Amino acid sequence: MAALVLLARACGPVVTRRHRKRAGELAEALYPGRLRVIGARPLFPQAGGSEIAFAVTGDPDAVVRLRVDAGAGSCGGQPCDRALARALREARTAAEDLRALSAALGRCGYEVYAVGSARSAVGEPWIAAALTDDTVTDVLGEIGACLRRWSLDRPAPEGSPVPRGTTVNVVAPEAVRDLPAGPSRWPTLMRLTHPRLPAALSRRPYHAVHYAWRDGAVDPASATVRIVRPFAQRQRFDAAVRANVASWLGSAVPGAVVVEGYGGVWRLVPGRVDRLSGHVLFCAPEDPHARGRRCPGCHAVAVTVGPDGALAGEPVVVRGVREGDGSLRLPPP
Repeated sequence: MAALVLLARACGPVVTRRHRKRAGELAEALYPGRLRVIGARPLFPQAGGSEIAFAVTGDPDAVVRLRVDAGAGSCGGQPCDRALARALREARTAAEDLRALSAALGRCGYEVYAVGSARSAVGEPWIAAALTDDTVTDVLGEIGACLRRWSLDRPAPEGSPVPRGTTVNVVAPEAVRDLPAGPSRWPTLMRLTHPRLPAALSRRPYHAVHYAWRDGAVDPASATVRIVRPFAQRQRFDAAVRANVASWLGSAVPGAVVVEGYGGVWRLVPGRVDRLSGHVLFCAPEDPHARGRRCPGCHAVAVTVGPDGALAGEPVVVRGVREGDGSLRLPPP
């Protein structure tokens, strides 16, 4: 088995170089002088083939990504000429989408430091803003208005339905210092979608702001905000919240047991950055765990807490939050 792993590792770069050469030849035959190979990587597992990246002449933002199947006779399960044509169309549409998004946020004073990308569309931009109790309402309204303009101006991605929502990740201004930068020869979308950027931006807590789409556009008034923490900080926060809720339940529901392992979703209380609302699951004495079975949490406590997990305000018990199939049915926090 070890020998097979070593062989696969040794063959991977060789196969990818062959795929890169063949993809470059195909691009030159179909689009002479318009596409330039700028990267290639093996897909995992190795049987998945390789992904070849191209820059587009005359469009510094677009990156074409072509999946070459392991046998090199097809690309993503279809003829490679059709796959490349589609990848080029999607790359151009995504680049237009990025330009519309960057322009809309730029007019409001926000630079886009990273984005998520799905074929012919971009999304989940990362921007920097200082959120305080005094500014959070205005900042979220401003970002929402910017996104609404983008949603009205953006090109319609091929074959994609109207989004149900858009998320913007808002980091503190100090988080964008000394970000890793890809080679200058890379197209903008290749640099802004590189995994190193979100990894660097998420080293400290940030806010994920979600806006719903209504009537084909972003609704600026629909913002909900989650705080996202690095793993170790999230573990400490969750443990503190559970301990505080367990202490409160000791008198409110004697014999109740707080469920471990459920971190929940914590959203900012509107107009505040130092108060979060969410739920903690628990089992009452009459629930199945009392008969020796592990209870997944049949009930919840709706709570508001501070950044350290301390209770802020009176918790509220919510009974019967499990459906018959085991899914959760939690009310809005």
